[in-house]
Amino acid sequence: MAAFAAYSVFQAVVLIIGLVSSFGVGQTMFRYVPELRATNNNLPMYRLIFAGTSTQMLVIAAALTLAWGTREWWAPSFQLVSWLPWLLLYLPVGWLRLTNMFIFRTMESLLWQKATQYSLAAGAFLRFSTSGLLLLQGALTLQTVILTEIVSESVVFLFLLSGFYRRWKADPYRADGYDGWFDENRPRIRRYAVWGYLQALANMLYGGAANRVAASAMLPPGLVGVFGFVDSLMDYGQRYLPTRMLNGMIQPMFFARYAASGNFEEIARLANMTFRASLVALGFPSVILLVGGVVLLDWATAGKYGEAAPILIGLLFVLSLESLRSQLEIIVRAIERNEIFLVSNLTLSSSLPVALILLPHIGLWGFVVGGMAGNVFSIAVVLMWFHRLKLHFRFDWLMTAHALLLAAGSGVLGCWAASHLSVWLGCGAGLLAYGFLLLIWPPIKTDERALLLQLMKRRPA
Repeated sequence: MAAFAAYSVFQAVVLIIGLVSSFGVGQTMFRYVPELRATNNNLPMYRLIFAGTSTQMLVIAAALTLAWGTREWWAPSFQLVSWLPWLLLYLPVGWLRLTNMFIFRTMESLLWQKATQYSLAAGAFLRFSTSGLLLLQGALTLQTVILTEIVSESVVFLFLLSGFYRRWKADPYRADGYDGWFDENRPRIRRYAVWGYLQALANMLYGGAANRVAASAMLPPGLVGVFGFVDSLMDYGQRYLPTRMLNGMIQPMFFARYAASGNFEEIARLANMTFRASLVALGFPSVILLVGGVVLLDWATAGKYGEAAPILIGLLFVLSLESLRSQLEIIVRAIERNEIFLVSNLTLSSSLPVALILLPHIGLWGFVVGGMAGNVFSIAVVLMWFHRLKLHFRFDWLMTAHALLLAAGSGVLGCWAASHLSVWLGCGAGLLAYGFLLLIWPPIKTDERALLLQLMKRRPA
């Protein structure tokens, strides 16, 4: 448990370092690459990619080196003094993971999802298969986990680089475009980068990384381990939400469509649709956890983390709010009003002080309540700013209630079946009911369904 707690803090430290060392480079690239691509302005686009990626790789390496050099100053605060040898071993994992995330998002901006998905799938398969073998042999230790991470992240890195290089070489129009684009747009780019970096810093006190660091400083290792386990599951859930998986296609579409037409209502409709798709996806784990979360987690973790089931349900609700907020953030980027982020993310960061106040009284539920409060306040700030700009975002309350009702009804049916039969049959009944209800009464409009099918069909190779 103590080793897992230390590993959770390692992950959090690396994510915070990546955030601090971003300097707005990523925000700028992920905003302007889709726009340049949509206008076939490929020459400045590739120059932006090469310059931004190489700069980010060097800056991340320097930041990790600085963090190691100052370890004696900050490590005692997070109970890491006895784990410093493993932290040194983990630093290459940190560099690879942050770099891979950067390259992955860059390739998504170019709509090269197939190459990125194969790369991530290869790394995930290697990680899980190796971890499974180590677990069966009783050799799953902190050292072997970190070594497995180094190998799997290295595989992802090589696959991503080779995939990017092949597609760049195969692009016959890579030298086309206006070479003076940077000179003409430098003030615009600089302004966007500064605001993007400020909003990233304002967001630093929100999320799993900040929460893990706070937990390590305030809670005993046992509870830190429980929270690390729960937060890791949430991280995986976040990766596979429709809003995250479709962002590679939807975000460039937001930018390109708004740049071409300036139609705010169209991108607002896209945001509503993708949020509801995520809400539907979150319904499946919610039904399982509601019906038999404690029993199933006890079984899956040999009795270690069954107590985490109610916390997981609460964090799934936080994740649904994050999904809505992420769609509003894409809209903000599309209209290039990053100053909104500074205020909304400062509001979002209030979740950590709220959690710290509540931790001594309600334990890990403090992070749940803090996350809910921070997201609600942040969403409210963005919507109020839209109103000030006379941009009318109409949230579809009726269809959202429809999606929630399907999940809640299926969960109640599953609980009834579990109380009369068994937990396993109850979970099965709840999931079958939820799937059936989604088929006969889906919480999506006809025009949205056509747009979603169009998106899925145009997944690029």
